[in-house]
Amino acid sequence: MFDGSDISKLRFYSYATVAANKKLSSDLIEAIPHEQNPLYDGELTDDTEKLEASGTDKDDAGFSANLDTTASIKAKWLSFTDTNRLTSPDVRRGEEIVLWQFGDTDQYWWTTLHQDRKLRRLETVIYGFSNNSKENIENAHDSMYWLEISTHKKVVRFHTAKNDGEPFTYDIQIDTKKGNITIEDDDGNYIFLDSKERHIKLRNKDDSYVEMNKKIINMNAVDEINLTTKRYTLKASESIKEQTKTYESKSTKYTHQTNDATIKSPKTRITGKLNVGGNTTLESNLHVGGNQTTAGSSDNHHSH
Repeated sequence: MFDGSDISKLRFYSYATVAANKKLSSDLIEAIPHEQNPLYDGELTDDTEKLEASGTDKDDAGFSANLDTTASIKAKWLSFTDTNRLTSPDVRRGEEIVLWQFGDTDQYWWTTLHQDRKLRRLETVIYGFSNNSKENIENAHDSMYWLEISTHKKVVRFHTAKNDGEPFTYDIQIDTKKGNITIEDDDGNYIFLDSKERHIKLRNKDDSYVEMNKKIINMNAVDEINLTTKRYTLKASESIKEQTKTYESKSTKYTHQTNDATIKSPKTRITGKLNVGGNTTLESNLHVGGNQTTAGSSDNHHSH
């Protein structure tokens, strides 16, 4: 015979209204249960009121007592089905919620009824996902993948852990207040974008990087930079500067066109056949090994 003894003691207590804005780092709120206070029509508040009472006891001895009373009750957030959510909703005064009670105890829990788009303001939400594969280990900050979205701090952040054999951790952070995005691991590699400063940088732990800073691009590699392509075009409207210890260029055909060319070198060697078209002016000694063909006049200012 069903007698109700097997029914859960956790029960719906009352439809209620939040009496004061929930504190950011807390799961506790003050709420006014309307089904227990159907005639309550005062301002929504969690303020307390002091009551003083006096009288005589059974032995005709006088006594007095002070009592703090309030129309609201304290309740703790109950996540129910959304167990991956680690932070309680940032409910505000006036939002409608549901209160729960366990048996006849003086303990209450709350859940949201719906999101009031007119009342709800800045929010911080953190979701966590266990990364523990072994039993009997409590989930912690460094053993979970977690996602934080905070309009309080103007930050969106995703973090991974490496307690289950992963070689690295990763963090992706969007700072909407500063206007930048960072992607990084725990090994010194990162990608950075600053929208306001028009600054983009890719860098690894070896200090190899590509950086775009407004109208300037910087590149650095300790050992090598290798470019491979079918066609390569470099255009510089004002100047090109190169500095190195050894310079080597190889091609099947080389053409260089300029209005004025100067080669500064203590010693210059040209091997193979050399054809010079146009006038030639020698301003120093010239030693020629092999045949020399000159098309045009040659002005020799020094003997050779």
